[in-house]
Amino acid sequence: MENSYFSVSPTWIHSFTPTTVMEVRYSWDRRKFHPIAANKGLGLAQKIGIRGTNPDYFPRVTLTGLEPFQRAEQERIQSPIRGDHYTGSLTKVAGKHTLKFGMEYRFSRNTDVPLGSAGGVFNFTPVGTNDALASLLLGHVASASRDESKAVISNGATLGGYAQTDWKVSNSLTLNLGMRWDLDTPRFESTNQQNSFDRSAINPVCNCPGVITFSGRNGLSKHASGFDYNNFGPRIGFAWRAKDKWVIRGGGALVFVGQYDQATPLAVRAGFSTAVAVTSVDGGRTAAIQLRNGLPPTVANTLSPGFGAVPIGQNPIFSVEFFDPGKRQIPYTQTFNFNVQRILPGNTLLEVGYLGTLGHKLTVTGTQSINQVAPSRMRAGNVQALRPFPQFSDVREHSPTIGNSNYHGTNIKLEKRYSRGFQFGMNYTWSKLIDDVNSRNELGAAGALANYYDRRADRDLSGNHVGHRFIGNTVYELPFGKGRAVGIKSGVLDAIAGGWSMGLIMELRSGVPFGIVENNAAAIYATAAAVRSNATGPYTQNGAWRGNVLLQPYFNTSTFVAPPALTFGTLGRSVATGPGAVIGDLSVLKDFSLPWENHKIQFRWESLNFMNHANFGNPTTGRGNPNFGRILGLTAGNQARINQLGLHYRF
Repeated sequence: MENSYFSVSPTWIHSFTPTTVMEVRYSWDRRKFHPIAANKGLGLAQKIGIRGTNPDYFPRVTLTGLEPFQRAEQERIQSPIRGDHYTGSLTKVAGKHTLKFGMEYRFSRNTDVPLGSAGGVFNFTPVGTNDALASLLLGHVASASRDESKAVISNGATLGGYAQTDWKVSNSLTLNLGMRWDLDTPRFESTNQQNSFDRSAINPVCNCPGVITFSGRNGLSKHASGFDYNNFGPRIGFAWRAKDKWVIRGGGALVFVGQYDQATPLAVRAGFSTAVAVTSVDGGRTAAIQLRNGLPPTVANTLSPGFGAVPIGQNPIFSVEFFDPGKRQIPYTQTFNFNVQRILPGNTLLEVGYLGTLGHKLTVTGTQSINQVAPSRMRAGNVQALRPFPQFSDVREHSPTIGNSNYHGTNIKLEKRYSRGFQFGMNYTWSKLIDDVNSRNELGAAGALANYYDRRADRDLSGNHVGHRFIGNTVYELPFGKGRAVGIKSGVLDAIAGGWSMGLIMELRSGVPFGIVENNAAAIYATAAAVRSNATGPYTQNGAWRGNVLLQPYFNTSTFVAPPALTFGTLGRSVATGPGAVIGDLSVLKDFSLPWENHKIQFRWESLNFMNHANFGNPTTGRGNPNFGRILGLTAGNQARINQLGLHYRF
């Protein structure tokens, strides 16, 4: 792997007057990323007779319920990955107002040579043979694809401006008022190597709706979608000292976020890559291809209205990916908070607060298929002809902005400032997070986007919902030793009993949600990305699971059964929550005074996860998986107890 990163960020600050300051900054960064498969150039695919792929790379082979062969990305060359960021602000103090105005512009470009699946991807499932490994041995391929292309130069930019004021209305009341405007430009490719999709245009190959279109041709814009200019986000906040020991704060804002939740350098390249995608017409019962025959020839890159399509009834060979070419709405959140602070005796502060965040038009991570057969039309057998766009193996909208979320949380904080050798802080949060799309990094496993035609079924507890969370920390200096409350004159006794202190950090939190899905969705609903299970009774947890985690299931798995064929199951997206977590770090410190002034040696003993408590992840949620219901791993970052000793010399 070859990686490099360079960054420069000069800043200029100029004071026009004692009350007027301007700051201008430019950030320049360049990166290179080049992962290389270890088996490149060995000709292994040719030696075992796999055809229709780039012979320099070994194919990726996936089997339902088993680990895949070969890494997901076989090779990729990103160089340069470019970023240019310009910012400027002007601050003016005018009486009771502190005014600030600013603008920013960010341009990004990614030059990318994608060879990610040049060696092909072959997927095997139990459908048709009852065993995924048997399907591999028989060469019964459920779906397969190949994709590589020449350099793709993708571009994007953001522009923003804001104005705000901090207004000191009185000695006890301050207002914060502001407005921000954001413009996120849609993606474009420097040489128009970018496709889109027209859902209503008639395709000449099949005489049915659905045509691949190409940026910068036939009057189409070079941008992947239309611009959304109406992104004004007001902000308001206040801080009010109601009495000497009481402070009340609150505020709200409308915040626009990026229209893509990730970089999109390899998206929408139909017509500009060596690509082919085949899939079974009946969910895997009939093979998409036989492995011995290899992949069919790639689609010729003639940019015509019939590109990639086949007549209805023939096995499709191309999967389409596109951004909605209309006016793409920018995701945004409405956030608001209110809290009350009270100073208590003993340098202690109590704070009680509320935070709410409502998300709208949130971006789906990755893509969503719009080529699923509607439940009212679904039947057994060859369902390809029933798809909305039967001329393609799949049609997927990239990063649709269809998500919604709502978060409400109450927070209680008690904090004692350091005095007399003692300090502590405690924070408890009770919250609830509901959404209907998955985020990029889910703590749990609440899978969304099962039935394209029933978005309500995806609304449930988020995979990132943590209902209860407590964090506490304390530092306590024992009062014995030189310079402390109980002085020790004897140097020997002070070396033994003086200068000790202890520290503790604790976190306790509840588990995160998970849902139950069928491990082999295609056998139940051939065109579904996911099928949820049915339940014969209420969810019940196994109280003995922790005694033998690898053998005891976390819950009663017999409660869940497969739904009838051609249905999506009746369970919600989230069924229950997984194990909680207890995390604790302990430290003991001893200061030794040296004969020289301000010279000390500190001994440190630190015990990370001092209770040696195992925090387990969620159980396996695919019904039909041999490990269904069992917990196979720990939470991210969990570790066994670690004890470490150290000496710190201060002077």
